Amino acid sequence: MDTSRLFDMASRDVFRFAGLIAAYVALAGMSLSVAFIHSTVSPVWPATGLAIAALTLGGLRLWPAIAVGACAANYFIAGNPLPVAAGIAVGNTLEAIVGAMVLYRLGVKGEVKRVRDAAAILAVAALAPLPAATVGVFSVTLGGYLPWDRYPWVWLVWWLGDFMGALIVLPLLLAWGGERSPVKYPHRPFELAGALVLAVILVNVWNIAAHGLATLNVRALPLTTFLFPPVLWAMLRLPPRQTLLVLAGVSGLAVAYTKGITADEALGSLLWLQMLLLGFGGSWLLLLGALAERDQSQMALRESEAQLRATFEQAAAGIAHFTLPERRFLRVNAAFCRIMGYGCDELLARSSPEITHPDDRLIGNDEFARLASGEISTFSVDKRYVRKDGQIIWARASVSLVQDAEAGPFAISVVEDITEATLVAQAHRDAEHRLELAVDIAKLGFWEWDVANDQVYLSPMWKQQLGYQEDELDNRSDEATSRLFPEDIDRVKDYVARYIGQPGSEFSIDYRLRHRDGHYRWFTARATPVTDDTGQVVKLIGTQLDITHLKEAEQRIREAALHDPLTGLPNRALIFEYGQHLLAAARRSHGRGALLFIDLDRFKQVNDLYGHEVGDRLLQEVAMRLIACTRQEDLVGRLGGDEFVIILPHLDHRTDRATVVAQHVLDSIGQPFRIDALELSVSPSIGITYYPEHGTEIDALIHAADLAMYQAKQFGRANYQLYTSDLCQRAEEARSLEAKLRHALKNQGLALHYQPVIDIKSGRLIGVEALVRMAGDDAEDISPATFIPIAESSGLIVELGEWVAIEACRQHKLWRSQGLPPVKIAINVSPLQLRQRAFAERLGHIIGEAGIDPACFEIEVTESALMESVDEAIEILEDIKCLGVRIALDDFGTGHSSLSNLSTLPLDKLKIDQSFVRRIERDQTSRVITNAIISLARTLHLEVVGEGIESNETLRYLDDQACDQAQGFLFSKPLPADAFAHWYRQHAGQSLH
Repeated sequence: MDTSRLFDMASRDVFRFAGLIAAYVALAGMSLSVAFIHSTVSPVWPATGLAIAALTLGGLRLWPAIAVGACAANYFIAGNPLPVAAGIAVGNTLEAIVGAMVLYRLGVKGEVKRVRDAAAILAVAALAPLPAATVGVFSVTLGGYLPWDRYPWVWLVWWLGDFMGALIVLPLLLAWGGERSPVKYPHRPFELAGALVLAVILVNVWNIAAHGLATLNVRALPLTTFLFPPVLWAMLRLPPRQTLLVLAGVSGLAVAYTKGITADEALGSLLWLQMLLLGFGGSWLLLLGALAERDQSQMALRESEAQLRATFEQAAAGIAHFTLPERRFLRVNAAFCRIMGYGCDELLARSSPEITHPDDRLIGNDEFARLASGEISTFSVDKRYVRKDGQIIWARASVSLVQDAEAGPFAISVVEDITEATLVAQAHRDAEHRLELAVDIAKLGFWEWDVANDQVYLSPMWKQQLGYQEDELDNRSDEATSRLFPEDIDRVKDYVARYIGQPGSEFSIDYRLRHRDGHYRWFTARATPVTDDTGQVVKLIGTQLDITHLKEAEQRIREAALHDPLTGLPNRALIFEYGQHLLAAARRSHGRGALLFIDLDRFKQVNDLYGHEVGDRLLQEVAMRLIACTRQEDLVGRLGGDEFVIILPHLDHRTDRATVVAQHVLDSIGQPFRIDALELSVSPSIGITYYPEHGTEIDALIHAADLAMYQAKQFGRANYQLYTSDLCQRAEEARSLEAKLRHALKNQGLALHYQPVIDIKSGRLIGVEALVRMAGDDAEDISPATFIPIAESSGLIVELGEWVAIEACRQHKLWRSQGLPPVKIAINVSPLQLRQRAFAERLGHIIGEAGIDPACFEIEVTESALMESVDEAIEILEDIKCLGVRIALDDFGTGHSSLSNLSTLPLDKLKIDQSFVRRIERDQTSRVITNAIISLARTLHLEVVGEGIESNETLRYLDDQACDQAQGFLFSKPLPADAFAHWYRQHAGQSLH
């Protein structure tokens, strides 16, 4: 137990008890100072009010302090014997307890706020002194201080004194120590003046009427005239607490005024004074309660009016008051002004119809008439209004009738802007209408399935989708399930069961149903689940759409997507898809298979010579011959261009079937093709791979067969080759070489070597051919014959060719600065590089940036580069000629160029292929071909160069045949730039033969 708190509470109670005893003794002493008849009988006893107020505000536990204070006052101040003093104290204590309990029951805890409070205090002030007067007078009389014949008069004076003390002090202490009223009391100057005059008159009239002019106590006139008006003044001018102070002060003066009244006149004057004070005190107290109650009512009214004004002005909804039936605005709030876009004064000068949309002004007129006549008290209407800025808005007006006795009836309209909601609703209606049209146009069927009861609803359109009228099919679940395609039954039932057990975000499934005509049609169903509180699906609501035409289109598209549109053979996608299935089957049966990769030789020449239409028909004929070379179980497909694939899925232990098929293909495709009047010949190059030896996946087998096919082309074409592991090694070497070439291009790993070109007649240098070299890992140069094909296949040839041109121009400029003559430099241009659209423009830019004479620059192109697309080649070469650059046809005699094409090419020089030049001494055919080339060049007015000259006999033969220029090891091998410059200085001015 917290003893410190106990002692603290005890100390506070001690101080409270002591203070209350002291206050009681002090007030009792003041009252006893005006006592007469007996030292204990006083005309007013304010200690009664103190005692009742103390027990009311502090609790009944303070009654011992009242008893001690009363006993002490009567014993020490009044001089009564202790038994008499104790008896009086008992009466005073009972008086305080009774008064406090009655106030508690009546709910009075503070300031007078209403008439009821004043009446309660008046009743307590009258009733509580009864035991005090009875016990006190009895104690005094019993003690021998008062004769029994005067008992009634003294009891009356005693009771009136306590009554008056309670009436004066109790309201004052409750007002200052209890609950307070929040009312602010206004000044009432006009009420005050009239009330003061009326009070003075009434008091004196009552005094005269009570005593008469003859018996009137002249000492009472000043009292009634001058003391009571201040109480009324305070009551009308001051709040209740200050008024009660004035009342207590005036009462004290009145009591003090009785000081010196003789015993003879004591009873009459005292009773008259007490009754006068009680009458006026009670009246003032009741009047004070009435005034407080009125002020509270007025304050509540003002607060209510303020709240109503605030509600009206600050309401989120628009509010307007207007007259009936004219509907002119009386009052409008800010929200109404904001909705309508007008200022307040602008609206007050208008009527409601003036701001209503012209087409909507008649809306609600009947309701307004019924409202004005009293038939209805309220109604609501939606219509359009025109804002000040011309904008049309939708608003909902809720109109009510108000009957005002003073201002007359008027209407209150609460307006809500519903423009957005109206537009949304209109959009929703439009959407519903469009949905209805879409459903009708799309022939969309609806269905609903109650899972628990197995009840089904099928819409009329659902039934029409199957060719039935609405009344020809019942709404039963078996109407759908019985018409399912047999292969779809289990799939559909499993899907529905899984969905009901664990519903997902969307129910979607395709299936086939039997139509009335007996055919099956494809449908797709979409549904939304309806679940109960546990999440269990209780209903499915969905749609059904006939997608037969889509499925048929998908099948056609799939067929088209998986087959070559030209030949009708499976395309690359189907080859891979079906090939994987065949290999999987072979894998399960531990079987073997083979794949043939077929590429047509010389097909591009056919396209270029006779056009793509002839080429396409040739491919179609090839496809039919390939099919004829295979069995039904085999797959023949076209990868693209002139590349075909044959898959042999079932090979027995004999491994020669693949080669047998390959030989059949060679024999069949090798036969001439007759297309219209043309007889065309092509040959196939075939690569063969086996499953599982060379791969277990279709792409790996195709890659391996591709490598074998290129091997067949290298062996002269029109043959087949089996894949071997060294082909893969060669492919790896090619990839490694490509990486080295890329590195060399970025890190200056390339160099140009220059081989002299000699004028045969004079024996002097007239130019050089720039030949690119790349260093290998062992410091040996890698042959261009090795890395140039890699550059072409990897796409690096364009970058490589551009580097050669830039480096040749740079070196030419450097030689000129070193004193060498402006010799012509020739560079080789690959077919891929030549076909670049901006090749001529880029070449001209390189020559221009180097600042050399274009006439000193020459390009060499091969027959194959020109013959692939003659027209395009002519256009490109013409652009190059316009730069001033010379053009030479390299390795002439090994290609397939026709004389007609050759005569149209803008050439400057023909270079006889070194394969003919090197065999001139020992091969009559080479001499004949060489002589023919020289004669052709003379006819076309072209210079002729003999390449690969290694002996003087060959040089003399070419000289005898009037060949213009010579190039070969007889003069010099290709030299680095510095070595060539040294070589030139050694042979400057000399004939080289």
